[in-house]
Amino acid sequence: EDLDPSKTQHNLISTRGAYLKLRYLMEQGCVFVGHGLRQDFATVNLVVPPNQILDTVEIYHQPGMRYISLRFLTNYVLGRDMQQDVHDSVEDA
Repeated sequence: EDLDPSKTQHNLISTRGAYLKLRYLMEQGCVFVGHGLRQDFATVNLVVPPNQILDTVEIYHQPGMRYISLRFLTNYVLGRDMQQDVHDSVEDA
């Protein structure tokens, strides 16, 4: 429903529009903060300089250990259990 333009309450833009906005932000020197950004940028085929990325996947990674999930990190840092039943991209944001 959230991705159906006739039913959603959210403002939707095209994939091309989203790409152009991300590229503009990158070219302006914006620092992107998030969890698992490498995969997100690979999905949209955007190469962002490492100095413009603060990724909690990398920040909290311990050498020789597995990567920490966003759910675990949110619970540990914020004391809040998220996504108990289904994945919710709005809650992720």
